[in-house]
Amino acid sequence: MDKTTVYIVDDHKIVIDGISSFFLGNNKYKLIGNANSSKKLFADLKKMSPDILLLDINLPGLSGIQISRIIKKEFLKIKIVFLSANTDEDSLNKAIKTGGVGYFSKDIEEKEFFLGLNKIIEGNNYYSSGIQPTLFGAYSKQTNEINRTDEVLTKRELEVINPKNS
Repeated sequence: MDKTTVYIVDDHKIVIDGISSFFLGNNKYKLIGNANSSKKLFADLKKMSPDILLLDINLPGLSGIQISRIIKKEFLKIKIVFLSANTDEDSLNKAIKTGGVGYFSKDIEEKEFFLGLNKIIEGNNYYSSGIQPTLFGAYSKQTNEINRTDEVLTKRELEVINPKNS
């Protein structure tokens, strides 16, 4: 069985080196390259096509969000997984809207990292435990807004429900 190929884009060498160490001796995944900028990434993509692209959001030049938009138009088969220290709702929303199938916070541990990649290869989305408080907070906020909207009746709705008081 062929290994699933992975490519990392991050502007910090220590992050690339740390994540690269996860792949040593791994029988399922193969790291095929890395870049610290969009320029190097797009040059490499002319020669290779990884299955998974691990993409930081904050990069010099084009941001990870901008890169994701290009990748989703030109390289349809590449699955984009954001790897970022940004765990805020805005970054997460932008990543999802641009086609990200996963979002890993940079505090992710090796075991969860590969659990997430496995889920993504199976066709699922995966958001690491460092992202989940943001997800639940956004969901809770959205649910509360819906509930508040549902509870407020217009004057006319109140008249229809209780015509005697109008």
